[in-house]
Order: sequence, then C-alpha cells, then structure tokens
Amino acid sequence: MKIRLVMCALILLSQTYARSRILKKKLSIAPSNYSVSKSQSKAPPITIWIHGTRFIRRPIFSTVFKNNPGLKLAQEVPPDYYLHQLAKSFHKTAPEVFPMKTFYIFGWSGKLRDKVRFEAAQALYKHLHEVISEYKKTYKKDPIIRIIGHSHGGNVALYLGKIKDKKNETLKIKELVLLACPVQTKTKKYIEDDMFERTYAIYSTLDMVQVLAPQVEYNVYRTKRGHLRTELKWNILSNRRFDPHPKLAQVKIKINGRALFHNEFSHQRFVSLLPHILHVINTWDVDYTHPPDTKKLLCVYTRKEQKINEKKKRVRA
Repeated sequence: MKIRLVMCALILLSQTYARSRILKKKLSIAPSNYSVSKSQSKAPPITIWIHGTRFIRRPIFSTVFKNNPGLKLAQEVPPDYYLHQLAKSFHKTAPEVFPMKTFYIFGWSGKLRDKVRFEAAQALYKHLHEVISEYKKTYKKDPIIRIIGHSHGGNVALYLGKIKDKKNETLKIKELVLLACPVQTKTKKYIEDDMFERTYAIYSTLDMVQVLAPQVEYNVYRTKRGHLRTELKWNILSNRRFDPHPKLAQVKIKINGRALFHNEFSHQRFVSLLPHILHVINTWDVDYTHPPDTKKLLCVYTRKEQKINEKKKRVRA
C-alpha cells in the first residue's frame, strides 16, 4: 500500500513538473551607466519608493515624516539616511530615468497590520494627487509615474486600486514594481486595475520572509435569525507568485548565481542593477512567445563577479 502511495505521488510530481515551464535568461552588466533617451529630461518621470514592514522603528519616520505617512523628495531627506542613499543609487545608474528632483520617498510606520497598510495607501493617494497637481503647473502635462514597493510596501501601492475614485479617477501608474511583495488575497486582484498600466513582480525562492507574512481576514455575515456574526480567518502564509495576467511580468531573480534574501531587494547593490533588470524584462516578451504559465528565471551577472568566477575555473582546470 505504501509503495503504491509513493508511486502515485511521484507520478503527480512528474506531471506537475512537466506542466511547469521555466524560461531562463542571462544578463551581464558592465559597471557603466544605463543608456536611455535624453528626450525624457524636459518632463522628468516621477519615481516613488515605498519601504516595507519595519519590525524595529526607524528614526526617519519621526524626524523626517513627523510620524505621519507622506511623500518627501529624496533630496530633502538628510544625506546620512539610507533612503537618501538608495535614491542616489537609482540616479547614478540611470539619471534620466530616475532624476533626483522628482524622486520621492513614501514614509509610513511599517507596522505589520493590514489596516495600517490600507491607511498608509489612503495617505499615499492624497499626497500623490498633490504632487501631480504641482507637476502639471511646472511642466504643463501629466507625469509618468513609477512606484517601486519593497515587501509590504508593494501591498500599500496595490491598495491604491481599492481607494481610487471609480467614476472620475485620473491617476495612472505607468509602472508598478513589486520587489519581494507578499502575495495576499486582499490585494492581489488590484494588479488587474486600470490604474496600473504595467506591473513587475520580482522574487527569489531563497526569500522566506515573503511567504511567512501572515494574512488575517474578517468575514461579517448575518445569521438566519438576523444576528451579525464575525468570522476570523487566519493564514500564516502568503503566496510567492501572482496569478498570470497580460499586464503582469513576473520574474524569479538570481544575482551572480545566487538567489536573494528578503532584505537584499532593498540594498543599494540590487537597486543599482534594477534599471537594467527592468529593461531586460520589457524586451523579454518581444524576444520570446510563451504560454501564460511559463516561469521566468533571470540570472544577472556583474562583470567583476564574472571575471572572478572565470579565474576560479581556470585554476581548477
């Protein structure tokens, strides 16, 4: 009986593996600036970085944001703060795509509560409209907006799809970049919203924090006798991948042959590579035609690391 069960399990696993297609691509990056069209400089795009959950409260939220969720230009954040340095890493790699004068940091408490993330999204929505209004006065046109959310910062951004004015909404997000974002039932459907023109979900299988983010759902219902009852559903895990969608590009990432840990997605080393990564993801669908269930693996190699690996191979040989 046990042998039969094992055989059945092996057959099911083999069928699952057969159905799962993996498309692999390599990217080698030289230590030079990312090439972009200079035509963008007249009306610079807006970039917004949203940090994730903060288990330890950082002083920036109280000193810079005065304990209120809001947007701040990265230039106005003191240079000794890490988020200022993060913005400079983006700008150094691709100055035309990530100009400092329109690079914003969205600060929020970072508490691990869905209600707090929704309230942060409400503040983001309000401040975004204020920034867009000032932008139009200066440049006489609508801005191109890119939001980059790390971890639960991505879910803060996704909640914009719920908050928006469904009848008169004018807010459009050109690119929503989700880095190691926990995929949760309450927010995953908003990637389909018209507000988001293009969404990128970048993840790593070494990242356990992404899937260990708990989900709590409250279901309020009325009994046959007319009494209101509340049902609590608690799930300790989140998902790693979103359901396939035409507007979604979903890619597993490795850097120099190694998968990433959760916090590495917000390191300067990774964000300096991100403009190159997004460029490759954009051209991927042009170069290949593949079924919706195909999984993509992007292996990024920096030239310096490649030379070290080549020397090691020569020594072994």
